[in-house]
Amino acid sequence: MKAWGAVIFALALAGCDGAVADAKATGSMPNFSGVPRHPVTEEMERDSTGLVGQAAPRFVLPDQKSKDVSLEKMLAKSEVFLVTTKDGCPCSIESQPYFNAIAEAYADGVQFVGLLDAARPVSTLYASSMSLPYPLAADSEKKSIKAIGAPQSAYVFHIGQDGVIKKVWPGYSQGMLAELNEAAAKAAGAEPKALDFDGAPEEMTSGCYFFKPDPVLGG
Repeated sequence: MKAWGAVIFALALAGCDGAVADAKATGSMPNFSGVPRHPVTEEMERDSTGLVGQAAPRFVLPDQKSKDVSLEKMLAKSEVFLVTTKDGCPCSIESQPYFNAIAEAYADGVQFVGLLDAARPVSTLYASSMSLPYPLAADSEKKSIKAIGAPQSAYVFHIGQDGVIKKVWPGYSQGMLAELNEAAAKAAGAEPKALDFDGAPEEMTSGCYFFKPDPVLGG
């Protein structure tokens, strides 16, 4: 997504509960323009690796279409890639088009789902504005986000059909997206497709914090 698209979307969210205000929206510039807002540290990598092999907590939450999303039912059909999303987070906005592209590329064999820290009306606006091709579960109390172990947005969890976490990426970059593309293709039983990740940051960058004040969003 181009920088102006991110700014416009952030401004559109200003009327939603918990979304960024106009002043904060002006800071919605591409992560790759400089040092990532939230660099992925060695500690974050270690903590994410420590989640591998654990059972993913089950949840049933309403999505953007007011339909219940059940992780249990999704896993009965295929492996699942879960993306954490924060209301008003420019990092989520900028990474979303890449996750969309991968989800659409392998929609016939694997499923994506998002966890958003806001009520369903916000998930409806976000999903519509960002053309989400997958369910965005409204986790307004952040219980499922906390249970799965995601401290920030733009985390991606690969969950096997046995319900066990196979891989956690604590952020995104060009290299991470290439890995995710290959993992999704393998889970779908397909050959990896040639997708364009050139606009993504070169360094691993995570998203805004869920459970403590954030230097980007504040508060």
